[in-house]
Amino acid sequence: KEAESGQDYIYPLLEPDEQVKFRTLIEKYNAAPSLFEAEVKVLLKSGKSKIVQWRSLPLELSDGAIVWNGIITDITQRKQDQEKIKESEERLLSISKNLPNVVIYQFIKSPDGKLSFSFLSESVFGITGRTAEQILNTEFTLENIHPNDRVRFVAAVGESATNLSEFDLNWQIRHQSGEYRVVQAYAKPKELPNNNVQWDGLLIDLTETIKLNKLLEFTYFALNQTSDMILWIRKDSSILNVNPSTCKQLGFSMEELLKMSKSDFDLSYTNDVWQNHWDKLKEAKTLTFEREYTRKDKSTFPVEVNANFIFFEGEEYNCTIVRDISKWKHDQKILEESETRFRNLIRDIQIGVMLQGPSSEIILCNNECFDLLGLTEEQLMGKTSFDPEWNVVRFDGSDFPGAQHPVPMAIQTLKPVIGVLMGVYRPITKDRVWLQVDAYPILKKDGGLLHVICTFLDVTTEREYQLGLQKSIIEKEMLIKEIHHRVKNNLQLISSILYIRSNKMESGAVKIFLEETRQKIKSISLIHERLLFAQEINRVEMKDYMGKLIHDLGAYNANIENVIQIRAEIDPITMDVDKAMYCGLVVNELVTNAIKYAFEQTKEGIITVKLESGNGQTILQVSDSGSSLPANVVVGQKTSFGMQLLEVFVQQLKATIEIDRVNGTNFTIRF
Repeated sequence: KEAESGQDYIYPLLEPDEQVKFRTLIEKYNAAPSLFEAEVKVLLKSGKSKIVQWRSLPLELSDGAIVWNGIITDITQRKQDQEKIKESEERLLSISKNLPNVVIYQFIKSPDGKLSFSFLSESVFGITGRTAEQILNTEFTLENIHPNDRVRFVAAVGESATNLSEFDLNWQIRHQSGEYRVVQAYAKPKELPNNNVQWDGLLIDLTETIKLNKLLEFTYFALNQTSDMILWIRKDSSILNVNPSTCKQLGFSMEELLKMSKSDFDLSYTNDVWQNHWDKLKEAKTLTFEREYTRKDKSTFPVEVNANFIFFEGEEYNCTIVRDISKWKHDQKILEESETRFRNLIRDIQIGVMLQGPSSEIILCNNECFDLLGLTEEQLMGKTSFDPEWNVVRFDGSDFPGAQHPVPMAIQTLKPVIGVLMGVYRPITKDRVWLQVDAYPILKKDGGLLHVICTFLDVTTEREYQLGLQKSIIEKEMLIKEIHHRVKNNLQLISSILYIRSNKMESGAVKIFLEETRQKIKSISLIHERLLFAQEINRVEMKDYMGKLIHDLGAYNANIENVIQIRAEIDPITMDVDKAMYCGLVVNELVTNAIKYAFEQTKEGIITVKLESGNGQTILQVSDSGSSLPANVVVGQKTSFGMQLLEVFVQQLKATIEIDRVNGTNFTIRF
């Protein structure tokens, strides 16, 4: 009744902001009457407001007036519902953005079987590597579904569309990178008025979850396979869980252990002790210690416990890893006993033994070291071979730098250094001890140096004896050289007497005999002369001796009428005095005979003397290019004094002799 009072009453029913909007619409539709539609807020008499939809059709009366016939519908609830839906959609989109592994989608299947997406949340990029816009603007195909899953996918979509049943399927979808990711789809279908079937649902990326599940399965498997005991213990010391190895080693079943507490097999824990242990573990986060566990059969065994504090879902736990160390304890005991025996052996052994580190620092030494070096244990420990306080000399008395000591050399080369002689000054007794030192490097498995074992033996007495022996040898060498000198002089005296005697004789057999004898004496004297200057008093340098002997023979037997060359091909070898003397006598005899008889017809020629050694044999050859030795002349022939002497000389050499009479004469003596 109040509203019928006049047109202007309409405006007060509207909210102030709506009045201007409504007045403008009225004027517009009055100017050009047509279907009038508007949504406005109206004020109720109670002071509240509602949203109404105003729909009116104009009717022109005969007097030209316009009458609007219409319906005003209360759409307040619908608008509120739309706002809630909008807010819900916004929240859903916001949630989907914060859940990168979850995609909100809307999927359509048309009556002709064509499939397409009508909506995809932005998180689809993380699963496919393609944006929602790219997918929505591209025709849907099965190419991005793994070949093994395409038949299942088509069948599941068809069944859900036909029966309007829930769509629940997992399959592998191809990422833009080529990797396949496992996804799970949940959706409910509904049939649209145009006979399309629409699914609204979620697509969840299960790839990382599957990987984590496999990792968890592997971890659980590994924990069950490990030989160490693993226990999960609650704060009140009750057992939460154990692995099979715990059951096996303690002798309890899984059911029995899960009803027990830690103190049931670790008897050292009382309530107070456990609480104290828990507080320490909570502060330190991890503790390692040894305990003694009791088996079901009441036997005990030592263990090493590694306890780890864990806070999970508001609860405190202790994850304990326990290892049976019975064998280790047994081996440790054997090792300690062995080490004790070793230390006792090293301590009591009568040679000095040191253990030195990679920098030559002394780590360990026995009692003999203290006695030999004249130092205390405190003075020796940590000392290195480079310490300037060492006063060390070589065996000959020269300076011995620390870098060249046996241990530093063994460290440098990683090889043993053996038999080094050195003199070490002892500050307490103020004397020098002479040591024979060996150094043996001990290497790690990777080839690096672990330490060096150094041993040394007191050779002071031996050195004094050796020095005395060397002095005695020098004296004897001087004495022998003096004997050689006197023998040479005596032989030269005899040679001079024979020379004086022969000079008074006229030519004849006796004179020739004296001259040949004199030459033999000179060859022997020449050996003693050479020994005076030799490095070895009982060895003769044959190259030097033979060279001088052959030169003297050539000079002694020189003949103006004959032109004879004497060649010497002597290897640089040495012989003892006896062999050298008989070799000289053989050469003297053969060269003299060749000069006298081999060139009577030709008056010229070559005599060659060779001396060589090899394959454990010495060969002496005297050959000439003159007339061949008559066939009836042989070694030891009774009618030839020279051949008899030659036989004696060869026998003294314990040699064999061969005579070659082709193209001159060649004597070969082997010994």
